[in-house]
Amino acid sequence: MDDKIEVVRSEALDAIAAAQSMEELQQVRIQYLGKKGSIQALMGVMKSLSKEEKPAFGQKVNLCKQEVTDAVAQRQKQLEAKELAARLVEEKIDITLPGDNITTGSMHPLIMIQGLNTRGIKGAALSLAYMYRIFAKEYTVYLFDRREDLPEEVTVRE
Repeated sequence: MDDKIEVVRSEALDAIAAAQSMEELQQVRIQYLGKKGSIQALMGVMKSLSKEEKPAFGQKVNLCKQEVTDAVAQRQKQLEAKELAARLVEEKIDITLPGDNITTGSMHPLIMIQGLNTRGIKGAALSLAYMYRIFAKEYTVYLFDRREDLPEEVTVRE
């Protein structure tokens, strides 16, 4: 009986060490630790043992199960670290490359019409907006009402 436990343990540890991906490791875990796995099958053998042999055999099977569980957890950590290292190499950013060029606006983003005096015209805002509606399709139009005369050193362009 001890030979069966040792065979299952060594096969399980070899299969765990041979697993190269998380999916393979999961299949090995199910094969040995699952409900219908090899270690669970060893527990089924206990039915045929005598009352005196059961405790010793159960301890050996539980020890085997614990070793396999620990080996799976350790291999899982190794595979996760390996996958992380591979992903970091794959997603590496070259900081020496030029950045992305981001442009905003359009070809003609803005028209500013300055220096108009609309105080004397009733409803001037609506009439001026109507006049410049053609430009509003392609441009952002701002109309500024100059309430006071500008000093001579300041031009309308400023």
